[in-house]
Amino acid sequence: MRNALVMLRRILAEADSSLDRAVQVMMLITDPADYAACNQDHVRHFPAGLPARHTARIGVPIGARVDFSCIALAGTSAAPTSQERAALLQDP
Repeated sequence: MRNALVMLRRILAEADSSLDRAVQVMMLITDPADYAACNQDHVRHFPAGLPARHTARIGVPIGARVDFSCIALAGTSAAPTSQERAALLQDP
């Protein structure tokens, strides 16, 4: 889990963004027994506030125990507020 979030942080940094700018994260786990530990790590990586999140159990073909998908705002300006995150997720 931690390695996946570190990699996600690096990918976002390369795109001139950050975890603080995440609007939505999808966490894919292979074993429901891992949910509590994954959730604890997830919360630690988003101290400015949690983005919307979906969690699903799947079979990951590469043998990983967890995988992520993330939608984040571009740029490095301040993290969006919870109201801004909610507005971004609403249907137009």
